Amino acid sequence: MNSARQLQRDQPLIFVTPTYPRRSRLGFLERCARDFSAVRDLFWLVVEDDAATAPDVERLLAQSGVRHLYLAHGPTRKWGNAQRDHGLRHIRDQCWRGVVYLADDDNKYAPPLFDELRKVERLGVLPVGRRGPWGIERPIVRDGRLIRWNADWKRRKYPVDMAGFAFRAELLPDISGEIFRYRGGGGESELIDLLIKSPVELEFLCNDCRDCHVWHNLPLGWSARRGLAAYIAHRRTPGFIRRPAYRLIDSLGLRGEGAY
Repeated sequence: MNSARQLQRDQPLIFVTPTYPRRSRLGFLERCARDFSAVRDLFWLVVEDDAATAPDVERLLAQSGVRHLYLAHGPTRKWGNAQRDHGLRHIRDQCWRGVVYLADDDNKYAPPLFDELRKVERLGVLPVGRRGPWGIERPIVRDGRLIRWNADWKRRKYPVDMAGFAFRAELLPDISGEIFRYRGGGGESELIDLLIKSPVELEFLCNDCRDCHVWHNLPLGWSARRGLAAYIAHRRTPGFIRRPAYRLIDSLGLRGEGAY
């Protein structure tokens, strides 16, 4: 194996996860801990949306076996963006090195994802399940070239989910002041625009973005296949049917609530 490939294989991963108190929060974090615990060189930076860290989360992280740092910033209750910014500033100011990934606590992460993330040289994009018009949000790539986006929010320059990109921590010192600056829901495209100069710099992970290894807001206990089927059914079901059905599902605690 040449030295460049060895360097990529050995790159540490830095996962940034905002969280806040809600039903199923500990269940989601426990699932993340299971997904992360067997991954070598993964550091988990968890940021609480509150003035102080939560004792139950502290215990969970301490028992997880995952190297971690648990910070608090807030409360803000604004989609987790202030907490992502707090985590990214910490990475920048402490001069950490590795691949940074924004890992929401309600996502499900499959084992192939982690080696894919280590391939990032500057900024890579990847598919995310349970997003977009057809259930997997991704760029359409042919011969290594971006053709179009299979995604919602196409008016954005980079229509990706939080889990749909990763980047080298070494890019952060070039950004002064706030890093995650967007005030509403979202902000992925704006962050990517700070990190690279043009879409031609995008790196396409996961077999030219054909393979999906992360699933957005997957309910606890659900398989990826079941989650995809439920998402597609949701997109195809009229609102007057969907809303009462979701009220019933929520009353039974079966649906993921979303990180923000």
